[in-house]
Amino acid sequence: MVHPEGETIALVASEEDQLAEAMAHLVRIGFDNIIGGYVGVVPAAAQGAAMRSVPMINTDEVAQRLDQNGGQWTLLDVRDLEERQQTSIDGSEHIYVGELNTRWKELKQDHHYTLMCASGMRASVAAGWLASKGFEHLDIYLGSMGAWKNASG
Repeated sequence: MVHPEGETIALVASEEDQLAEAMAHLVRIGFDNIIGGYVGVVPAAAQGAAMRSVPMINTDEVAQRLDQNGGQWTLLDVRDLEERQQTSIDGSEHIYVGELNTRWKELKQDHHYTLMCASGMRASVAAGWLASKGFEHLDIYLGSMGAWKNASG
């Protein structure tokens, strides 16, 4: 498998130690853009556990929510700080996807979050990770910052 330079990597493992070992090996050979991983997906699927999907929303829905936000919804930007400093959506909040494993407790589990990044890939990882921690009111901004920029012209 060829991995395009600059692309991020998310791993799937059966156990935490397997994930940590894989991450360590990949970093040693130069893959330093690993954004995290999922643990338990494969065993759960093998046991027939129900898999949850996270809905996706478009730019019009995000804009409408931003205009009508009554405090029960947050657009959560999971891009890295450098990306966020270059451009961001007014009204969004920021937690880098790579910090979710330590900062997720800052979020309210009964709150509705829409996850966004540059294209939607890291937002999908973040949404899956938050769902694994019991967050139920999640969706993903399809296209994320790229779609926002295109709509803004």
